[in-house]
Amino acid sequence: AELLCPIALLLGLATRYAAIPLLIMSAVIEFTVFQHQQHFFWMAACFYLIIHGGDKISADYFLNKKFKK
Repeated sequence: AELLCPIALLLGLATRYAAIPLLIMSAVIEFTVFQHQQHFFWMAACFYLIIHGGDKISADYFLNKKFKK
């Protein structure tokens, strides 16, 4: 998940599903290992992607638009 989910986010594939493991990973790192402000930024970014998805800039949007006819 640590390798595939960032690639899926970069490509815009399964954006909401790829952000969930990254949110969990950031939370575990923040609350158990390191305590840096940067982890809160990543958690907020992942939470936003889970709620809103990739919107019109993701590959999911174009694929859904193309095959939903």
